[in-house]
Amino acid sequence: NYMGFYTGESTTTTERLRITSDGALQQTGTSGLSYFKGSSEYIFGSNSSSPPAGGYESVLQVQGAKTRSAFTVAAYMNNAGGPFMNFLSSRSGTVGTLGTKCINGDSIGDLRFSGDNGTNYSSVAMGAQIYATAASTPGDGDTVIAGRMRFATGTANAGSIPTVMEIREDGYLMLKRGRVNNNGSATTVMRIDSTAKVGINNLSPDQPLDVVGNIQTDSQLLVDGTTDASTISTGSIITKGGVGIAKKLFVGGDTNFAGLTTTGNIVPNATTSRNLG
Repeated sequence: NYMGFYTGESTTTTERLRITSDGALQQTGTSGLSYFKGSSEYIFGSNSSSPPAGGYESVLQVQGAKTRSAFTVAAYMNNAGGPFMNFLSSRSGTVGTLGTKCINGDSIGDLRFSGDNGTNYSSVAMGAQIYATAASTPGDGDTVIAGRMRFATGTANAGSIPTVMEIREDGYLMLKRGRVNNNGSATTVMRIDSTAKVGINNLSPDQPLDVVGNIQTDSQLLVDGTTDASTISTGSIITKGGVGIAKKLFVGGDTNFAGLTTTGNIVPNATTSRNLG
């Protein structure tokens, strides 16, 4: 048994809504818009809004046990496309009507990941966030704007949600810290501090680039500094250890040695003699 609701003209009617004997609600529409304009929440899976206040009482809620997916977006057609979700931000004051553009800096989409904090009322504990912001104001009719994607994570109990990674419109990756997984243990590889110093395997960099470990290049090392050397701690290149040079060394100015000098053959210019001592 079921209860059916029909619409039509003249002698032709079509079933549009059915309530089955099990309480299932079945609606069929072939064109037009099906809409709900209630001022409260629409809830699937229970009869309670959770939480019921505080800004997280979503207009549409899907509630259920953790044993199955709560939400699926599926697409079917014999082509290379796939399902997608769309987040749309408008400054229009009329819900459902576009026409007032977003501007540079506006949030254009936000995913938040939260946990129960034990109050069951007006707040939840947010642990992470992925959100996008406009990085330009669209011109009339533009179909693409500059955008930035930000990733934020909670710092601690009763802490904050700072941005830890940002992908900008020019492709730059802004990373608060760089870590790798070393057999299950997180290891910090790169850190950029608040003074823009970069540390590689160094959590407290003292220089704009401060590396703990070897630096290797298969090409040239170019130093544009022109600081002259007067001691072992001055000059454009300063090393606390020895220097091994496999090929020629050309020095454009004076050379001072503070210790012994051991050489092989010393060859003067072809037509000039040199005095030693």
